[in-house]
Amino acid sequence: MKKLLLALLFPALSNAADFNLAWDPSPSTILGGYQLGCGAVTKVYTTIVDVKNVTTYKHTGVVGGRTTLCAVRAYNAAPYTAGNPQIFSVWSNEIALAPDLESPTNLRAQLVQALRELGIAEGRIASILSQWPE
Repeated sequence: MKKLLLALLFPALSNAADFNLAWDPSPSTILGGYQLGCGAVTKVYTTIVDVKNVTTYKHTGVVGGRTTLCAVRAYNAAPYTAGNPQIFSVWSNEIALAPDLESPTNLRAQLVQALRELGIAEGRIASILSQWPE
């Protein structure tokens, strides 16, 4: 409960990270755009984002201690009809997004800094730290 409360009070202490992803453009002359697929299991993408016709994407909130696997695929341009259905390329090679977990020592230092910035008295900070794991 303490760690959850601290993560709510001090979001910088949570172990989430953002990743800027980029890929080479498709050489297709009928390119409509790209989809980015991400998930915890290889080739099983529980989140698929249509990033339109750009070759970069900022993937936010990747949780530390967990690996998120991502791949991208291209799709053809509209209009889609019975004679011209939407077609997807195969998924690209996967990349693994795995934020490093911060060490307890570093988290402790961040906590002290955040409490000082909030104007918490040193005596109260010492009391809070006495309950924080080493």
